[in-house]
Amino acid sequence: MTKYFVGIVMPVDIETRIYELQKRMAERARTRYGYQHSISHGRSRPHVTLLEPIDGPPELIHRAVQMTAREQGPFRASFSGLGLFPPHTVYLSCEQGSTQLQDMRKNILSHMGMNISDKVFHVSVARHIAQKDFPSVVATAEEESDAFRSLMNATFPIHGVFVFSKHTEDGRWFPYSYYGLTGPVVS
Repeated sequence: MTKYFVGIVMPVDIETRIYELQKRMAERARTRYGYQHSISHGRSRPHVTLLEPIDGPPELIHRAVQMTAREQGPFRASFSGLGLFPPHTVYLSCEQGSTQLQDMRKNILSHMGMNISDKVFHVSVARHIAQKDFPSVVATAEEESDAFRSLMNATFPIHGVFVFSKHTEDGRWFPYSYYGLTGPVVS
């Protein structure tokens, strides 16, 4: 069965800044701390995950996302800092917009007849940083990276949500369907 997850893709300018941050973190990890492994952006574009990968009937997932998109209007989001999903994924925390993201997740789960839970939202920016190296790599990014500062000062629009599908041959995720947010705008 095909796996799906539901997420929001970053606007191109934010995506570009995230890739720049990844590059800076990799350079600093290698030169300052002798870190030899690559710091990659994983198997999908930078995104906010609303619903983790699941096996499920695609029509149920699509219907739930479509209904949620009709109920939620466009909104803005911003980042508040870096963190780590152990053992090795660095993320950016969402600040502004987190209430709307939580509401969207709850609505999608509700429309699918699943349990509703609160979730803090993050955007993965790098993989393959050892947990022991994380504090020094992040401190370097925060202290010295214009890319990091530009992300912390940015707000960005969220106009829609994607259902991603996993490409079984290479394990990469790709946007499968897009649903624009057409509900009322709440500030």
